Amino acid sequence: MKKILCIGEALIDMICTDKNMALSEGQHFLKKPGGAPTNVAAAIAALGGKVELAAKVGADPFGKHLVDTLESFGVSTKRLLQDEI
Repeated sequence: MKKILCIGEALIDMICTDKNMALSEGQHFLKKPGGAPTNVAAAIAALGGKVELAAKVGADPFGKHLVDTLESFGVSTKRLLQDEI
């Protein structure tokens, strides 16, 4: 089976869970991994395909969460760069 390489953003969508409050005043958020290429890579892996994601994330807890989530779907992260900046 050939491997697919997805290239693009990996990000965290922050979803405010406070009801009837302006976003700027929100205090409670859910973190949801995403980004179109990331979602495509996860879907390919979930369907049994071999897939890698080439992207750059922070070397911080959010970046670690993205790496862990991708790996849990079976997406190769060997081309995923983690940067301190």
